[in-house]
Amino acid sequence: MTHTSHKKYGAWLSSLSILCLLSTISAEVPLNQMVEEFNALSPELTLALEPAKGLPEGTSAMLDLASMQTGGMKTRKLMTPLQALAKLENNIIKLSQDAVQNLYNTFVTHNPYKKRKALVRSFEEFTICPEEAAYLTKRAPVSIAAIKKLTGIQVTQKELPRIAVCLSGGGFRATIGSSGVMEELDRQGVWSTVAVVGSLSGGCWGLTANSINALDFQTFGPLLRQRAQNTIIAKPLEEEVKMLFQMGNAFTDALARDIIFGDTPSVIEIYGILLALSLFSKEEIGRYLSISLDSMVPFVADGQKPLPIFTANAPNENTLAYYWFEFTPYEVASYDLKTAVPAWAWGREFRKGVSVTSPPPVPLGKVMGICGSAVSLSTKDIYNHVLRKLKPEFIFKHLKEVTNVPLIGSIRAFPTTQHNFSYKIPGNPAENTLNLTFVDAGMSFGVPLPPLLHRYPDVILIFDFSANVADGDELFKAEAYARAHDLPFPHLDHSLRSVNPRVFNISEEIYSVYDDGPEANAPIVVYVPMVKNPNFSKTFDPRAEMGPTGFLNTFNFLYGQRETELISGLFKQAVIEAKPAIIDTIKTAIERKKSGQKTSTAPDLFEAVKNNDAAQVNKILTKSPDSMKIRDQAGHIPLYYAGNKLEIVKLFHDHGADLRFEKDILLFNAAGSNSKDVIDYLMSKGVRITPQAVMCAQEQKHPDLTAYLLEKLRTQTH
Repeated sequence: MTHTSHKKYGAWLSSLSILCLLSTISAEVPLNQMVEEFNALSPELTLALEPAKGLPEGTSAMLDLASMQTGGMKTRKLMTPLQALAKLENNIIKLSQDAVQNLYNTFVTHNPYKKRKALVRSFEEFTICPEEAAYLTKRAPVSIAAIKKLTGIQVTQKELPRIAVCLSGGGFRATIGSSGVMEELDRQGVWSTVAVVGSLSGGCWGLTANSINALDFQTFGPLLRQRAQNTIIAKPLEEEVKMLFQMGNAFTDALARDIIFGDTPSVIEIYGILLALSLFSKEEIGRYLSISLDSMVPFVADGQKPLPIFTANAPNENTLAYYWFEFTPYEVASYDLKTAVPAWAWGREFRKGVSVTSPPPVPLGKVMGICGSAVSLSTKDIYNHVLRKLKPEFIFKHLKEVTNVPLIGSIRAFPTTQHNFSYKIPGNPAENTLNLTFVDAGMSFGVPLPPLLHRYPDVILIFDFSANVADGDELFKAEAYARAHDLPFPHLDHSLRSVNPRVFNISEEIYSVYDDGPEANAPIVVYVPMVKNPNFSKTFDPRAEMGPTGFLNTFNFLYGQRETELISGLFKQAVIEAKPAIIDTIKTAIERKKSGQKTSTAPDLFEAVKNNDAAQVNKILTKSPDSMKIRDQAGHIPLYYAGNKLEIVKLFHDHGADLRFEKDILLFNAAGSNSKDVIDYLMSKGVRITPQAVMCAQEQKHPDLTAYLLEKLRTQTH
């Protein structure tokens, strides 16, 4: 947040410190150590011990929290999230020792990554991170076994088709509909064949809730729908307020996290908490602040569940377009900015590719709120019925102005800002943008295909809960995105739209299959829209319920048992009817991979590189130079795996390879592999040492190489 922004919001930000409730910690940590560890979270934090005076009797120490300017950091009037014993005095907050303990407990004790620096991963073309590649290796045996059971075909890992599921947006309609989809795919034996699931807005909420527990979807689906029927968002606002305050410190500390570490508090923070209150278990609600994107890792790392991917957009300041962002348990990435950071580091401030603050990870509830912000509560309701009732009232007298962000189009979207991890990376499109505004990805289009298309799947199962599914606009927009970004996607039938653009050829079909054939190298798509199905119900037509008073209206959160069973049952029946086509599609994808008709990898070259077989690498590159450009299922080219193989690197260079591909990822890998010989060769070919390479060597505990790289970095900068 800029200095100007802080001045604008200073009145209510500074006063928020009085609001929060106090909690206690059992750890006996000396006060000076608390101060030191808290200050280490950000260069702008300045806590200083002073003799106690002017505070309630029994207080043994006092802290002054003041503004500070360090290097290129912005000056910030920094305020604490604590209550009661604090008193404001000339922009300095005086705190009791108990208040300091609460500060320490919230932002240090419950911050597992506080001592870790985070690095930005840069790329020219998007590739998955190593952690996701490891996940896919674990997922492969599960999918191979599931495909054998489903199709009767035994495949090897090389022949394994990558199958993806796409869940559109649509508020609670999409949440409940997708619960039926995932439950029935699980029951029919398809779910275990799926590698990744792309989701958007309401389509991501149920997937999120399932990804923080070990339950399969046949078990979790009914549980999710039961929670959805009792959602707090559908209750009177007075009850919502009561539930917020029952969360105690989680509510106020979530807002405090934003303020202390330079984010602008938003209604999305509250919206995310309400979503968590609605869809999380009681035990998970009790751990709200400690549940983040990386909390999903223990439940997906063993490969027993598909990898969940959530999406959001950030408006481009200079155009009418949006940057697409994806969120996985391992990483947050932008294809347009060509950068990514570890999931636990998203929300930190970054400078030139390195994190400079260490706040706790962003709560998962807030991620849900951001990804589904197109259906958030109105600013007026939030202010009048929630924040205005907080005491003392004068604290929030400026909040109405802060939360009254402009509407984007006619949709009720209330965006939030987060630190831009591409900030000050030379040449990046958002190099000079300190904070990015995040909104629902449905602002672009409601079918979240980008994260799937960037992973080059063989089969995509699309389930569309969009409000305008009748005219197919969302799917056609997704197709246009694929064409604009040169991503393989089958061609849709536009013939009827040329006569009447409001008519979509497949809108009346329970499912449709799109396949451009083996030569196109595009995925086969099975598309399942939200349409009337007489095999499920002779009378239920979802389109008739899409109006302002219909229960399928995007802004409706009130679903009873009947409504829940109708929309989830409709999609369960669709999965049952589409199952034969899904099986045939998977068989076709397998046949193409077995026959080599679809070659998304160059397995011989990849194996030769990984085995350090220089003779075989030279033979393949001589015969087929273009094979060095082909990507494997992890999205990497063969040279990516040569970070510790000097002779292989030399051969690739001799055959014309770019040693600086994907913004020096080879140098980064060599540093992580402790390969000084490869690094020396790269420098001899003009590659310059980067701070990221130094950090990588340090992270991987290679002290000698770290010292060597530091010296080279100093030398080349003089």
